[in-house]
Amino acid sequence: MRGCFPPSFLGSLYVKNSYPAARGCPLCLLARQWQKLEDKADHLNADVARLKEEKKELVARAQQQEKELKKLKKEVAGHEEAIRKAVEKAELDFPNSEGWSVFSEGVLG
Repeated sequence: MRGCFPPSFLGSLYVKNSYPAARGCPLCLLARQWQKLEDKADHLNADVARLKEEKKELVARAQQQEKELKKLKKEVAGHEEAIRKAVEKAELDFPNSEGWSVFSEGVLG
């Protein structure tokens, strides 16, 4: 590695035969490990940023779906009211009809 310190400079950190030539000096090994950790940190930071964006999109989609659900609930409530009025009108128009009273009990509960 460029700029590698000679074993004599490292003194007690570098013990002869404890670090084979293929591995290099302890500071070079530490620098390589540090670089690997920085690369992992960069990768994880990119993942965090991506997940935050996905979270924003999901929150926005959930809010939109809540609005649509409220709209549908209002629409259903309007239809339920229309059905009740139709059943009540039918009962008034046909008071002796057994079928309407059974139907209205099922619908109006």
